Amino acid sequence: MEVKYYEVSVIPSIPDQEFTTSLNGLILNVRLFFATTTKLWWLQISDADRAVTLSQICLRPGVWHRLLGKLPGYAGAGAIGVARLRPNDAFGDVNAFSGSFGLFLCDEVEGD
Repeated sequence: MEVKYYEVSVIPSIPDQEFTTSLNGLILNVRLFFATTTKLWWLQISDADRAVTLSQICLRPGVWHRLLGKLPGYAGAGAIGVARLRPNDAFGDVNAFSGSFGLFLCDEVEGD
């Protein structure tokens, strides 16, 4: 097994956005938003029918949030998190996803 990373397309400099993505066939509704009062990025993830919502996930570069056991129908080892793409850039800014950081999903996949 090897870990595979999938970058989630985020529109740069938009402080509150919603989009749909998938992880190994599981459809995820994602809301990514920036709180100007705390200078933190937050994440909310829902399953396809929005019956289960994981909310108030505070994002930090290098911190991965596991999805195992949190969403019905998903039994993988996936996680979501932020990776630093450029050194020395600040994450506490509305422009963080303008090339300095990326939002990624990861999961274990079969190796060769």
